[in-house]
Amino acid sequence: MTQTGKIVPVDFSSVVKDTTLGSLFFATLREERADSFVLRFLRARKWNPEKAADMLLYVVKFFHCENIERIIFYGESEIDASMLHKGLVFFQGRDKLNCPIVDNTIDYKYDYIPPKMNENELMKDLEGKKTALENHRKTCEEFKTLTEQWIDVHKHRSGSSQSASSDVNKISNARNACEEQLLESSLKLDKYTRAKNIYDRL
Repeated sequence: MTQTGKIVPVDFSSVVKDTTLGSLFFATLREERADSFVLRFLRARKWNPEKAADMLLYVVKFFHCENIERIIFYGESEIDASMLHKGLVFFQGRDKLNCPIVDNTIDYKYDYIPPKMNENELMKDLEGKKTALENHRKTCEEFKTLTEQWIDVHKHRSGSSQSASSDVNKISNARNACEEQLLESSLKLDKYTRAKNIYDRL
């Protein structure tokens, strides 16, 4: 049995519904907040919407064409173990948002923690994966609908009337709540679509 077969107990199968831009966008997004993800490209392109859109589309295309979903699925199991043990690249510490970072001013000794043979057992739960995937796709559709309504209500509101403000607040609150649900559904699906790595073992 190969190393991949031992560490990751099931074969890869894509969870991307189709090759439409919407499906590929959410697949690229994974566990990131949708608004923060888009905002990153606007900032990188100095708030130029056209240039930001081009950059975002390039990233989505790269994610799909380079099969990043599969790389995430198998993780360390398809990486040369000697590179991991040497620590040629690694993260150390976490930022204020609890994300891994590379702080080179701290005296830190890298020590690779190898995977355990049963650490990805949850990936074998195909029924659990199916349920998580269905819920995630449903939440994606709800978020897309609410985003369209959110854009529309901003386009058509007249002045700053109380009624217009109420509509904006109502849609904004619903969309914000749905974004939280989208993040939660992404994290649940992640358990079935990403092999654990050293940062899960620390």
